Amino acid sequence: MSLTADFKNLEKPNAKKGPLFFVGLRIDPGERCLLAKDSDGCPAVLMRAQPSTETMSLALSLENLHVREMNCQIENQDGKVIEGYFTILRCTAKEVMLQEYFLGILDSFVLSQLLAATKSDEVQKVVMQLAELFRAIGHPAKRSVIGLWAELFLITQANDPIFWLRAWHARNKDVFDFSHENQRLEVKATSTTNRAHQFSYEQTHPPENIEEAIASVMLQSSPSGKTVHDLWEDVRRIAASDGDLQLKLEQICLEALGEQWNSKRTTAYDMQHAKQSLQFYDARNVPKIDCEIPRGVTQVRFSVDLDHAVPAKMKTAVDGKLFEFASSSF
Repeated sequence: MSLTADFKNLEKPNAKKGPLFFVGLRIDPGERCLLAKDSDGCPAVLMRAQPSTETMSLALSLENLHVREMNCQIENQDGKVIEGYFTILRCTAKEVMLQEYFLGILDSFVLSQLLAATKSDEVQKVVMQLAELFRAIGHPAKRSVIGLWAELFLITQANDPIFWLRAWHARNKDVFDFSHENQRLEVKATSTTNRAHQFSYEQTHPPENIEEAIASVMLQSSPSGKTVHDLWEDVRRIAASDGDLQLKLEQICLEALGEQWNSKRTTAYDMQHAKQSLQFYDARNVPKIDCEIPRGVTQVRFSVDLDHAVPAKMKTAVDGKLFEFASSSF
């Protein structure tokens, strides 16, 4: 069973027993880690810890995530009350979707990393990574949902999606969406009827030693199409065996959508139309502003209609390369 299903089966403890009394169950053979429910009905994971006089106890308070190290009590499924000192990771959100995200992300890779941690600083590192995800949920969106959909779509369509996932930009403010050695690939998406996209000056003028390709995809809204959540899940399955890639995926998607993560992830586009419209271009052949930008002028952006450019035939993930312009299509 999943942690979400196990959590739903837990009884909510009596509020009179206090905020540090939980109902829980063991989720590892050594009872080092327990899944629990507090008196507010919120989910928590409790890790056995050792109090220390040499280092400060772990303490963190975010809008929807609290972390503390302290003594608490847990009533297990047999009615026995366990008492001890624990690291308590508690999702304090009342929204079911956010609780399920907390449990789902624990299930997919955070819990395994916690169980693999043998030192307090290792546990703290995993907790801080989880905290960064919850911080992103509380911040404004940094990207358009259409751009994120297109990038996830490209990863799922690549010949070697793991290779492309590793090449995916770690930060949403990076100039290019995918980078590997001396290659860059920028993804552009539009829901209009012409292939017009916004470019920065840097995206159309890479350094001389950089080979750049542009992927252009035209999207049609469709209630029966693939949502951002669907593609996110597809890439989660691709990254299932690599905890670092799973973390990277969550960071990029949550930073992109921010506080709108729950509503925006249901945005859906027609998958077949996206596949049929996908075109690649050699950046050297794309219309651009060729004049030198005057000193002191920054953040230059302009629109380019790629209907006035000739598409390039391209393969992805070829011989250790991100892409290769070729005689056969992608």
